[in-house]
Amino acid sequence: MDSLSLQEVTENLDNLINQITENHQPIIIKGTENDVVIVSKEDWSAIEETIYLNSIPGYIDSINQVIASPREEWVKAEDLGL
Repeated sequence: MDSLSLQEVTENLDNLINQITENHQPIIIKGTENDVVIVSKEDWSAIEETIYLNSIPGYIDSINQVIASPREEWVKAEDLGL
C-alpha cells in the first residue's frame, strides 16, 4: 500500500481519487500525528458487506460445506429459476 504526505494528497486530490477508484488500491495518508487510509466507495461497500456476511452465524461454515461437496451435487441458479 502506497503512502503519501498530507501535502502530496492536497496537491493531487482529484487525481488521487481517480487512481484509488480505478486501481482499487488503498492509499495511506501520513498525518503529523496519525495516519489514515483512503479506499474507494465501491471497495468500502464490499468491505462492509464482507463484515456483515461474516457476522451471520454459520455462514462461513455453510460456504465451506458447499465448496467441499462434489460438483455434481451443485444446483445451477437457472434450474432454480433465478
